[in-house]
Amino acid sequence: MEETLRYYRFEGFLLDTLRRELRDSAGALVPLTAKAFDVLCVLIERREAVVGKEELLAAVWPGRVVEENNLTQAIAALRRAFGVSAHDRRFLVTVPGRGYRFVATLAEDAGALPIAPAFASDSDASQDSAISPEPAAVPAPEAAPALAARSNSPAPGAPQRPQSRRSVSAGMLLVAAVLVAGWLWLRAPPTAAGAATAEPTPAPAAMAGSIAVLPLVNASSDQGQQFFSDGLSETLINTLSSFDDLKVIGRSSSFRFRDSREGSREIGAKLGAAYLLSGSVQRAGDHVRVSIEVVDTADGHALYAQRFDRPYQDLFALQDDIALAVAGALLGKLPHVHSMVGVVESGRPASGNLEAYTAFLRGAHAMLGDTRKAIEHFAEAVRLDPDYAQAWLWLGFSRAISARFLEQGEALRATCARAREDIETAIRLAPDFGLGYSALAVQRTSCDYDWNGALELFAKALPRVTVTSPVHGQYSRVLASLGQVNKAIGERNRHLAADPLTEDGIYWLFLMQASLGRLDDAESSLRRLRNLSKPEDHAWYSDELSYLSLLRGDQVAALAQAQAVPPGSVRDRAVALALQAGGNAGEADAALQRLIANEGNTMTGRYYIARTYALRGDTDSMFEWLERDWASHGVAAYQILFDPLLLRFRNDPRFAAFCARAGLPAPATSEAMSIDQIQAIDRGGR
Repeated sequence: MEETLRYYRFEGFLLDTLRRELRDSAGALVPLTAKAFDVLCVLIERREAVVGKEELLAAVWPGRVVEENNLTQAIAALRRAFGVSAHDRRFLVTVPGRGYRFVATLAEDAGALPIAPAFASDSDASQDSAISPEPAAVPAPEAAPALAARSNSPAPGAPQRPQSRRSVSAGMLLVAAVLVAGWLWLRAPPTAAGAATAEPTPAPAAMAGSIAVLPLVNASSDQGQQFFSDGLSETLINTLSSFDDLKVIGRSSSFRFRDSREGSREIGAKLGAAYLLSGSVQRAGDHVRVSIEVVDTADGHALYAQRFDRPYQDLFALQDDIALAVAGALLGKLPHVHSMVGVVESGRPASGNLEAYTAFLRGAHAMLGDTRKAIEHFAEAVRLDPDYAQAWLWLGFSRAISARFLEQGEALRATCARAREDIETAIRLAPDFGLGYSALAVQRTSCDYDWNGALELFAKALPRVTVTSPVHGQYSRVLASLGQVNKAIGERNRHLAADPLTEDGIYWLFLMQASLGRLDDAESSLRRLRNLSKPEDHAWYSDELSYLSLLRGDQVAALAQAQAVPPGSVRDRAVALALQAGGNAGEADAALQRLIANEGNTMTGRYYIARTYALRGDTDSMFEWLERDWASHGVAAYQILFDPLLLRFRNDPRFAAFCARAGLPAPATSEAMSIDQIQAIDRGGR
């Protein structure tokens, strides 16, 4: 064994590794269990680094398979011995999802005798609990069986697995990686702007009975297994979201804390979560090990901890066991959470085909950055299992995205038709799954501009999805496109209440607030968005701040803020726009011509050029560029009815004609204001 010193002194305590004693400053013996003492020795020896839970388990319980709850209890015993809470960082720090670190100031006595640390022998076995189907750490033992009983009834219309369903319905679990990634397609992400001094981001109010699932750490030697650990994390998010009155923080927010070194209290405060679930996933060949811990963010107390070991072929049973165990622990703590609501969509195939499921997970992961690669994986999944409803759904959704933004002409129409067939196949296979209707709604708007048809489909989707589902955000986006901005903001805020740190949601809230002349609210959302992003990603901030200044009628500030954007296409766009509001006409002309030369053939460039002409007051050129936009990708159709720059000409017959062609309602019906109306209200308010 590794050598260590006999005596360690730290902040009023003396540790004697030979006598296996811990004494306080008065020399009194501090009682510790054998395993708690061993854990302390290991942490002190390796105090320069975070010691992983698996490493501690292997060191203190060598050659044995034990619950993580034993380690959690040992850590709690040490904190009691030191007289501190879980949030006091003077002695031990918990690093969520990773392990623990000893951080007390340490002095090693000179001349101390080197000696190997002593560990308890196997005679201490009575202190440990072996893994069992009914973890002792779960309070209220009746909670888990009750949950299983409620889960046994198949969802109406849901595809059934041929395997035994005694433990839990196969429709209980949902892989949600595709949920978030897939909905990012409509956002034209804000880009470019100078870095700004960060301000504290207001934390959401802590919600009683709320939990955030942090991304499980991929502990496999193969980093390519990240898709697998993320898929399991998102399964837990959506399974827990299905319980009545249990508030589950959305994936976009909780996944911001991947690899975070912050403590549970800090993370919980930022997310507004009363509990945190963290852990790790290790897949090696045909074996899967999952470690889970649920912590109370108020005091760091571990509500539940467990390690699960299964053959990979039992993956679905493993998912069920974890979901039931965690839900059982929460139900014991929160007795008012008593039933599942709606139909929980499972990412797993009804057939139980693991090969198809793996292809599905790879497609979900690819949606984050490579739509074409995602299509390949989803197509492989349905080839392996032709009745795989979710794979058909996301194959169609991916094709709709690809068609809208990567293709034109006949290729666009052909891919749109295939996308619709794929999604309708999914709905036929699983008619009660809400995502099928929302995906078809996206296909209707992106391919056909069928806004009313989309609203009808959202009416079917929304009762079938959880509050954290990105479907709510997409519905909000469609409402805004139709000029129903107040309702869109209400829907957006409901979604943000459950997913408070999602940048995409906050960005669209900013645009909607600005379109109603709520400029102070919009600026607050903009600051909130900036504070959530990394300093190197602040390039968009000055651009959007310049836009707000234009809405306020402050051309001087708008130009200064636009010029603060780092060089690039976004800076050219911002400067050209700001110059049209007044000042040097020659500079304004030159900036506009540069914008046309550089952006006139890009997908979003035509829309921005039309906006610049609108601010300039040149309606003929504005409509000319809107027509060019319509002839290519029709980006303007998604934002024209809540764009204050374009709405200043809402009474022009050409505006109404454009909306009619895009399937939109008459511009007079839009709740959004024009820049002129906003400036008049802003001046009146001052």
